[in-house]
Amino acid sequence: LTFADGDPNNPRTDLVVLRVYDAQFDDTGRTEAVLEIVQGTAGATPQAPQTPPASLPLATVLVPAGASVGTGGI
Repeated sequence: LTFADGDPNNPRTDLVVLRVYDAQFDDTGRTEAVLEIVQGTAGATPQAPQTPPASLPLATVLVPAGASVGTGGI
Protein backbone atom coordinates (compact mmCIF):
# COMPACT_ATOMS: atom_id res chain seq x y z
CA LEU A 1 0.00 0.00 0.00
CA THR A 2 1.24 3.48 -0.80
CA PHE A 3 0.06 6.60 0.99
CA ALA A 4 -0.33 9.89 -0.87
CA ASP A 5 2.03 12.74 0.00
CA GLY A 6 1.00 14.91 2.93
CA ASP A 7 -0.63 18.32 2.60
CA PRO A 8 2.03 21.08 2.72
CA ASN A 9 0.35 22.88 5.64
CA ASN A 10 -1.78 20.45 7.68
CA PRO A 11 -1.66 16.83 8.82
CA ARG A 12 -4.14 14.24 7.59
CA THR A 13 -5.49 10.99 9.03
CA ASP A 14 -5.87 8.08 6.60
CA LEU A 15 -7.63 4.80 7.23
CA VAL A 16 -6.37 1.34 6.22
CA VAL A 17 -9.28 -1.03 5.60
CA LEU A 18 -9.98 -4.54 4.43
CA ARG A 19 -12.79 -4.07 1.92
CA VAL A 20 -14.97 -6.85 0.52
CA TYR A 21 -16.38 -6.46 -2.97
CA ASP A 22 -19.17 -8.87 -3.86
CA ALA A 23 -20.99 -8.64 -7.17
CA GLN A 24 -24.11 -10.12 -5.56
CA PHE A 25 -24.40 -7.18 -3.15
CA ASP A 26 -22.89 -4.18 -4.93
CA ASP A 27 -22.60 -2.85 -8.47
CA THR A 28 -18.81 -3.04 -8.79
CA GLY A 29 -18.79 -6.28 -10.74
CA ARG A 30 -15.94 -7.48 -8.53
CA THR A 31 -15.71 -10.40 -6.13
CA GLU A 32 -12.65 -10.01 -3.93
CA ALA A 33 -11.29 -8.73 -0.64
CA VAL A 34 -8.57 -6.05 -0.83
CA LEU A 35 -6.54 -3.82 1.45
CA GLU A 36 -7.20 -0.16 0.69
CA ILE A 37 -6.22 3.26 1.97
CA VAL A 38 -9.09 5.69 2.49
CA GLN A 39 -7.55 9.15 2.36
CA GLY A 40 -8.74 11.65 4.93
CA THR A 41 -8.96 15.42 4.68
CA ALA A 42 -6.05 17.55 5.86
CA GLY A 43 -6.80 19.97 8.68
CA ALA A 44 -5.49 21.47 11.91
CA THR A 45 -7.18 18.65 13.83
CA PRO A 46 -7.67 15.92 11.22
CA GLN A 47 -10.31 13.25 11.69
CA ALA A 48 -10.27 9.76 10.22
CA PRO A 49 -12.52 9.37 7.17
CA GLN A 50 -15.68 7.30 7.35
CA THR A 51 -15.30 3.58 6.86
CA PRO A 52 -16.67 2.54 3.44
CA PRO A 53 -19.49 -0.02 3.26
CA ALA A 54 -18.42 -3.68 3.59
CA SER A 55 -15.07 -2.64 5.09
CA LEU A 56 -13.22 -3.48 8.27
CA PRO A 57 -10.96 -0.70 9.60
CA LEU A 58 -7.50 -2.06 10.43
CA ALA A 59 -5.45 1.05 11.25
CA THR A 60 -5.44 4.83 11.28
CA VAL A 61 -2.30 6.54 10.03
CA LEU A 62 -1.38 10.16 10.75
CA VAL A 63 0.25 11.66 7.66
CA PRO A 64 2.28 14.67 8.85
CA ALA A 65 2.13 18.01 7.06
CA GLY A 66 4.73 18.10 4.30
CA ALA A 67 5.42 14.35 4.43
CA SER A 68 6.62 12.84 1.19
CA VAL A 69 6.33 9.22 0.22
CA GLY A 70 9.42 9.60 -1.97
CA THR A 71 11.66 10.72 0.89
CA GLY A 72 10.43 8.20 3.45
CA GLY A 73 8.36 10.72 5.39
CA ILE A 74 5.54 8.25 5.94
